[in-house]
Amino acid sequence: MLSCALAITACKKDDGPSKAELRAEAKQVRDLLAKYKPIIEAAGKRARAAAKVGLDDKNGTPIDRPPIKLFELDMNAADSNADVLFADEVPTLKRGILGSCISRLAREVPSAYILKDILPRCARTRYLLLVKPEVYVKPRITTAGIRKYSGGTIRAHVFVYDIAKPGGGDLPWLVRAPFLVEAKLTETVRVRESETKHTDYTLNEALRKVLLKNIAKKLSAAAAKPKTRKPTARVCKQAPGWRYERIKLPPEFAPKMPPGSEELFFAPGMFKPKAPDYFSYVFSLAFDKVHKWNAKIMRKLLNMYYRGLIGAVGKSKKVQVDLGKIDSNVAMTPAGFTATVSLVDTFTTNKPLALRMKITVRGACLQVSASPARVGKPVWKQLARAVDCVPCPKR
Repeated sequence: MLSCALAITACKKDDGPSKAELRAEAKQVRDLLAKYKPIIEAAGKRARAAAKVGLDDKNGTPIDRPPIKLFELDMNAADSNADVLFADEVPTLKRGILGSCISRLAREVPSAYILKDILPRCARTRYLLLVKPEVYVKPRITTAGIRKYSGGTIRAHVFVYDIAKPGGGDLPWLVRAPFLVEAKLTETVRVRESETKHTDYTLNEALRKVLLKNIAKKLSAAAAKPKTRKPTARVCKQAPGWRYERIKLPPEFAPKMPPGSEELFFAPGMFKPKAPDYFSYVFSLAFDKVHKWNAKIMRKLLNMYYRGLIGAVGKSKKVQVDLGKIDSNVAMTPAGFTATVSLVDTFTTNKPLALRMKITVRGACLQVSASPARVGKPVWKQLARAVDCVPCPKR
């Protein structure tokens, strides 16, 4: 009787999971989906958008952290984070780690055990490498004599997108200049004697693997290049905390300006409308040649500079500005000029701004202090000290 009872108990245990176990399983599935599904679907949406955005638009700042590691070369590596797709595979996500996950989520939800394995891997897909072939010769089997393959070449540009932290909205962020990569199938590939479709698949996958390895080599070589050390930023001892910048003249926004160089120091509150040193800065314009200055020529120079600058910033932010209303009122002084430039602050407020200036002429160079604050306000004492940090070069 005891053996029979034991046998009955054993049979009951083999009937399947209990209701409590099923509830626990269902909760794990819900928790996993709630955590990972939105991340994966958003990444998939940005991946599809990569096929639509301008491939030549560099709409993000280059990044190299975390390093790019291809899933297909080592699916189980903890630091793998990049999917590789050909351009025609992107719209429908035919393959890749993202494609696999999205396809699986669209079907019947698998067990918590499977989800624990695949979802975290999919969710750490940071990069999409979009391959746009210029030359794609598929490998083929020759049937004359001994079966061999022939051809098998890819020459393509690779575009690297950040699909985890885009520049805004649902668009991916192109994070490095496109690079060229080539692959040729030279190693022996075993294929079945029959089933042409399977043969083509095997050879194409072998060529793809060569391409992936060459992409990885290119990325490793780029990461291994010694990085140029940035020069130490100049500081202004007379005005601590002011930010330095130097540009070549003429600037892109005012191409008709005379050639030379410009050095600037911006006050800490430059782009803080409520700060007492808002839009306050000093700069020098060191031209290659000496120019004859009068109020009319100075007005023309200031209008050219600020119409170009304000217009360029407004265009980048899709803010319409009537450039004809940007104008300068200039008066001569014994040392140079005073001026008031009526402009629009397209950097922050998009509101009109009257920028007051003191301009000192030193040969081929102009030293300028600028602020919307009335002359006599404390910021002008700071400007008087800071302007010495943009000295005119000795000729």
